[in-house]
Amino acid sequence: MAEHARSRILAQIKQALLNLPTTGINVFEDPASAVSETSIPAIIMEASRESVDSLGEIGEPDSGYVQSRLLSITVTGVAKSIAQRDQSAVEIEEAIINSGVGKNRKLESTDFDDSGEGNARLWVCSLTFEIQYLTENRYPRIALR
Repeated sequence: MAEHARSRILAQIKQALLNLPTTGINVFEDPASAVSETSIPAIIMEASRESVDSLGEIGEPDSGYVQSRLLSITVTGVAKSIAQRDQSAVEIEEAIINSGVGKNRKLESTDFDDSGEGNARLWVCSLTFEIQYLTENRYPRIALR
């Protein structure tokens, strides 16, 4: 079964995040998978929403139209120290912005948090990106450039 262009965009973002100096191969799409002592520092990525706008008809009135899609992706870095969290945030931002995925990439926000106490304390940064890509309304499986 062919997948939506969105799935390929997410796979390309995951590929860009693999093997970063701080998190290595610990990149997960399922938050529950990342919470173990051996997998931290880690990255968790999730698509949170997608908006779609029509950019006009391609040719004949019934031939379809180009859609501009904005995919919002939240990438969360989980670390054992503030320094590790901050380094992870820089690496995540650089990897996605410089990845070439989609038509445009924009960092919308970064949030910081922590949880736990003492030696069990974890530091978290959540970066939300907007990835713009184009599709034809009749062929949402193919991303246009």
